[in-house]
Amino acid sequence: VHGDPIHLKMVCDQVFFDVYSLRYKAALPENAAYAGHYCYIYFGRARQITLDELRKRHGKKLINKLAAVIPEKALKQVALEYWEEAILKSWVKITEEFDAARAENGITEEELTARLYWRVIGLVKGMDIYGAALIPVQTSKRTKTELSRVFPEAFLLGVRHDYLLFVDLESKTHIEKYKYSAITQAACLPGILIITILGFSYHFETSAAFEALSLINLFRDYNKLEQGQGMAVV
Repeated sequence: VHGDPIHLKMVCDQVFFDVYSLRYKAALPENAAYAGHYCYIYFGRARQITLDELRKRHGKKLINKLAAVIPEKALKQVALEYWEEAILKSWVKITEEFDAARAENGITEEELTARLYWRVIGLVKGMDIYGAALIPVQTSKRTKTELSRVFPEAFLLGVRHDYLLFVDLESKTHIEKYKYSAITQAACLPGILIITILGFSYHFETSAAFEALSLINLFRDYNKLEQGQGMAVV
């Protein structure tokens, strides 16, 4: 992906879709930043113009584009004028930064485009759930009654290549975070995923139990090869 602009663009578009579909939790200014990058990619350079000039130039086209990247829930939280002003500010800032970068000696347009895509990816790359398969699960009654640690009734299991996340449905932040060396056993029954972590066996109800188990075992094997057998919990 690093040197392939087509794949970078696909990842970038996936980020925009994930922001829109609320996979990533974002505050209003962060949503405006996503939309500012979106405008730069799809509309090109911004200019120091007023909001009235912006509306005359783009009209409904701009609103339609904003609706494609900002979640409807966020759009309705504040007046449209907030979004227009915040996004224009972000859009102009990005334009100025890339105009300055374009003036650097020896940098090509292809390199600038790749830098732009990586910048968008970087907005979410530091998040725990970036790159994770998010699987909706429910804590089984057996886990609730027999074990000392109680998880929420419903949450997301985030399966990454480097660790396993237990993710809150609303905030999209992790409740628990384990390296695969902490998982001593994983199995499944129809509709039930069983994971043994640091000596405790947890039963979770999910329609994707087999898919989750396959991913967990794949990454367990990968981490055994890459990192050895040391046990760790983050």
